[in-house]
Amino acid sequence: MLEDPKTSVPNIRALAADGVQAKAMKVATPSVTWPNHTTLVSGVYPRKHSVLFNGVLVRGGAGGQVKIDPNKLASELVAAPTIFDLLRNAGHTTAGVNWPCTRLSKSLDDDFPDSPNMVDFTTPRLRAELAAAGIIPSEKQEDWAKLRQPQQDEAWTRTACYLIRTRMPEFMAVHLLNTDSTHHKYGPESMASYSALALADRFVGDIVNAVNAAGKRGSTTFIVTADHGFATATNVLQPNLLLRQAGLLQYSNATTITSARVQVVPEGGSGFIYLNDPASRDADRKTVTELFAGKEGVAELIGPERFAELGIPDAGTGGSPDLILRPKMGYGVVGTATGADFVVPVTPAISSGYHGYVADEPNMDAIFVASGRGIKRGANLETIRNVDVAPTVMKLLGQELPNSDGKVLNEILGRNVAIIAHRGGSYDAPENTLASFRLGYEHGADGDELDIHLTKDNQVVVMHDYDTERVGGSKKKIADSTLAELQQFNIGAWGKWTNHPFNEKIPTLAQALATVPAGKKMFIEIKTGPEIIPALEKVLAETKLTPEQTIIITFNYDSAIAAKKTFPNRKTYWLVGYAKDKTTGKFPELAETIQKANAAHVDGLDLNFNWPLTKETVGQIKAAGLECHVWTVDEPDKAREMVEAGVDSITTNRPKFLREQLGL
Repeated sequence: MLEDPKTSVPNIRALAADGVQAKAMKVATPSVTWPNHTTLVSGVYPRKHSVLFNGVLVRGGAGGQVKIDPNKLASELVAAPTIFDLLRNAGHTTAGVNWPCTRLSKSLDDDFPDSPNMVDFTTPRLRAELAAAGIIPSEKQEDWAKLRQPQQDEAWTRTACYLIRTRMPEFMAVHLLNTDSTHHKYGPESMASYSALALADRFVGDIVNAVNAAGKRGSTTFIVTADHGFATATNVLQPNLLLRQAGLLQYSNATTITSARVQVVPEGGSGFIYLNDPASRDADRKTVTELFAGKEGVAELIGPERFAELGIPDAGTGGSPDLILRPKMGYGVVGTATGADFVVPVTPAISSGYHGYVADEPNMDAIFVASGRGIKRGANLETIRNVDVAPTVMKLLGQELPNSDGKVLNEILGRNVAIIAHRGGSYDAPENTLASFRLGYEHGADGDELDIHLTKDNQVVVMHDYDTERVGGSKKKIADSTLAELQQFNIGAWGKWTNHPFNEKIPTLAQALATVPAGKKMFIEIKTGPEIIPALEKVLAETKLTPEQTIIITFNYDSAIAAKKTFPNRKTYWLVGYAKDKTTGKFPELAETIQKANAAHVDGLDLNFNWPLTKETVGQIKAAGLECHVWTVDEPDKAREMVEAGVDSITTNRPKFLREQLGL
């Protein structure tokens, strides 16, 4: 598509130019919408996730008709965990816009599902907001159903933009449908198909612009892909007509099946054959094989011995068929059984565009474009598989996808380095205030960093200095003051904030932790000795944050030992500067520092950026089982050095600026 000069998709091409584009993406068999959308978000083939149709196959018993029922819940459709499920369990926010197989899923914060009666099953809060904003006509399904497909695509695009503006999900999947319906009716590479692609590209541009307007471009990854390709058919096959003529399929009229010893369920580019009567199954298999052998347009019948290699469940399992009719390219498969001809030419009354073929057909390949945070610009990407998408998305979000059939596309990923906002967004708001912490996360930081002290009345408060003089205007020692006394100060009107003051009190640690969004972290620097640990333990016991979200850091070696012993499930990093020892005149030695860190059983070193960090020295640290983090880096060139060296995180006063400069 992107190589075709007749295709007008400037927004998608811009994303590809700024990121990567695969030469091709192999999809799953059958190359149908719901199965492949489910593969994209689960990382497994239908053999594991069980979705074979745009719905669930319902068997009619011995000799009974099989039917596809799309009115099913996510829990009834999908048998494997998806990105939505895993991210929700990890505390991240998710959204789906016209995404299949999500109906009434508990794993989406906002869902406008690809499902019959989709408005009725949209998340109630979102449905009300969309109606109030004029994005959908009303909260009634009947009003939505009056919209034409391009209008619905526009509404789904506006929904995605609304979510970006109002609550920016950490993962959102959006499905536009007009291109698919247009390709079905007119075929790929038709004038109508080029128009549909141009409109879809405009909608992609709208979403990118919404991210830009929200100030989130530097912290957002875009993936543009498809669930399948398309092929043009000049003829269609009516396999159920042959079954009807052979007495294996009975109709009461032109379209109503009354009994079905054998039935073909069309998938567009294939036919799933069901032998429905156990008593005659072996004989019926032989009859069907003979019936289709040598017929025009039939490439082969695929038996169950090949189902595993195709990635579909064993015959008779769930909705899996007994045989698959594979047509030759140029032929589609339909479910009708009318007239006298097995092969029917395509006319304006019959769709000319088809998918659903076995996925090894090159025409079924889909596009894959990735751009933005974490993507290595210009990386070489050959043919990939759609099962690779979900594990790659999870890696970008700092998660793992267990039991995937795919792999992480590490070749397209930049260094996976976290950005930590030093004392919050302290370049744009007063340090160590609730305002700065909120700003740090708004600016795309993966975590904020703060400093803690213990007050006279045993409260854990956030402050870098040991007294209030620098940020509060008069001197009061933290350890000798009560929380009430300290909160008399406004710490938002000093230095460059004098003429643009904030009204900020000294926050407690509990107040600061309450600003941490789902999936983000807080680095807590202990500025005292181990005496603060019991009070800190109480605060952390009462927070709703997970142990993974709260990291302890400290220069104080004894505090590091005590913290790790008290919080074995929380990570502790030892902070180490890089300055000459006043007694020896020597800089600290890396080997000795690593040895001491391991003796303290901490999880990593958090080093001043002046340490001579290279791939080799960072490799030494990691070979010792330690993570390597650095502070405080505001200059892009130095940050790039640290990224190239392989550090795990960079603490900075300017998280938004640094993300943008590094293309993270």
